[in-house]
Amino acid sequence: MANLKDLADTRSALLNFKPGRIKVKQGLNARDLTTPENREHIDYLKSSIRENGFMSAKPLEIFLEGDDIYVSDGHCRLTALHELIAEGFEIATVPCVSEGKGVNDVDRLLRQNTSNTGKRLTMVEEGYNVKRVIGLGLTAAEVSRRMGKSQSYIAQLLDFQEAPAEVHNMVKEGKVSSTFAAETMRERPADGKEILRQAIANAAAEGRDKATKKHSSLHQPKAAPAVQKAVPVPPAVTSAKPLAVHNKDEIKLALSLAAAALTEHDIEPELAERLDRLAKSKW
Repeated sequence: MANLKDLADTRSALLNFKPGRIKVKQGLNARDLTTPENREHIDYLKSSIRENGFMSAKPLEIFLEGDDIYVSDGHCRLTALHELIAEGFEIATVPCVSEGKGVNDVDRLLRQNTSNTGKRLTMVEEGYNVKRVIGLGLTAAEVSRRMGKSQSYIAQLLDFQEAPAEVHNMVKEGKVSSTFAAETMRERPADGKEILRQAIANAAAEGRDKATKKHSSLHQPKAAPAVQKAVPVPPAVTSAKPLAVHNKDEIKLALSLAAAALTEHDIEPELAERLDRLAKSKW
C-alpha cells in the first residue's frame, strides 16, 4: 500500500506536494468559508502568500485515504492556495506533514476545536464539530474531556446548533456575533430570533453593520422604580389648654369637640361617630 513519503513530489524534512493534489474531505471542515469573517481571513492569507510565499514553519497537515490525499489541518490556507492558482499565481509545491498513525475523523474534528491557532472557530463551527463527533459515537462527557471544556459549554454548543437557520445566518452574515446570538437564544428560546432581528434593526439605525448587546432589549438599562410619595400624616389633635370638666354639660361639650376634630382630620371615623352619639345621648 502506498504511503505519503512515496507519493511526495519532493521531500526533505517536510513532505512537499502540489496544492492541486490535496483535497478537502466532505464534512471534515467546520468552517463556513462564505462568511464575511472567514472570507476576510482567506483574503489576508492570499495576500500574505503572494508577498512572502507559503511559510514552511506552518505546513499543512495531511492524511491519506486510499490514493487520495486530504488536509486535516489548514483548510483556510489550502483554500487560499487553490484560489491563487486559479488566479494565475504560480505555486509549485507546499510543505506538508503527515498527521501520524491511529487518527480518525473524530480526532480530526475535535482537533479543529482545540488546536486551531490561526483563526478561532465560532460557536456555530465548534458546535458543528461536536454534533458530528457525537453522531460518530462519542458522548457529551467524552467530548468535554477531550476538548478540555466544561460539559455545560458542550451543552451550550449543542443547544445553539438547534437554533433556527435564520439565527445561524445572522452569524454567518456578520450581523451578530455567535456568542451574542447563542446567549440570546439561551435566555429567550421562544422569541430570541425576534430580539436579534430588532437588535440588528437598532444597529442599522445607528449606521452600524453589526449588532451588539447594547442594541438588544435584553440588555437595556432597567428604569429606576417609581418613588412613592409619602402620605402626609395629619397632626395630632391637641387642645391648647386642658379642658376643665366640672359637670355633664362640659363632658358632652368635650365629646362633641373630640368627635368634630376627628371628623375634620378624617381620623378614626367610627370613633368620631361613637363620640358624637355619646355626646348627644341622655345622661
